Amino acid sequence: MRLQKIAIIGKYPSSIESKDIYTQLIELITHLGNRGFELFIEKKTQQQVKLDRYTAIDLKDVGSKVDVAIIVGGDGTMLGVARSLVDYN
Repeated sequence: MRLQKIAIIGKYPSSIESKDIYTQLIELITHLGNRGFELFIEKKTQQQVKLDRYTAIDLKDVGSKVDVAIIVGGDGTMLGVARSLVDYN
């Protein structure tokens, strides 16, 4: 199975260190978008990166609508998202 639909979820900026995450998110989204993947950006992440050409998605819908989710952030971000995706493969 080839992965086609990818969700991008990022840490929400709360400090100066999050600026690096913002830059990484933009680079990742641009890279994947240029390679033809169908991208879904989690709604709060979308508000931060402001790349409106990609579909915004609620976190609660990620597990049922995409093939894989990529989380950019720290351990807390990853664990929080994992809790919402635990019932999906």
